[in-house]
Amino acid sequence: MVFLYMLILLVGVDLIFFPDLINKSDGNWKVIRHPELNDDVEVKIKQAGVFHLNKSYNYGIILKENEKSLFCSQFVDLVYRTIGVNIFNREESKGLIHRNNVLPVDFERLLVDDKIWMDVTKVYLDKIRDNFMDFLKPHFQMEKSLIAISRNMRSDHSFALDLVQALSGFVE
Repeated sequence: MVFLYMLILLVGVDLIFFPDLINKSDGNWKVIRHPELNDDVEVKIKQAGVFHLNKSYNYGIILKENEKSLFCSQFVDLVYRTIGVNIFNREESKGLIHRNNVLPVDFERLLVDDKIWMDVTKVYLDKIRDNFMDFLKPHFQMEKSLIAISRNMRSDHSFALDLVQALSGFVE
């Protein structure tokens, strides 16, 4: 069970602890899961999700997906496609206007139309009610910090390589 959750806020993609997200939802939430989702796939989902951290919020729901800004369901669909799972088998849009963007209702339809997906909301509710999640909060905070450190190190490394490449042009 993955307890590190991505959230698309109106400011963009960020990490949030699941119970904190639930507290903001006023009870209007659901968790669905594919039964073949295993630990290896969960790791890939987390890695793909982290890749998209800090992208801005996409206000153009009918515009072609640009992967620089995302809205909630678009983010989830993109993460799964990044790991090679095309949940909705949608065609790529060629034009500016895109009527095939994945919307929250599409995930709801998975429970009705695709009998493979399961509603596991009760599992999460039980974990929240028995305070299991309270023990995970320090782990979440540590993992969030490690992700930020790793991303900053990669950014610094990339900047250093660009600088070395730019300076090597002066030496020649």
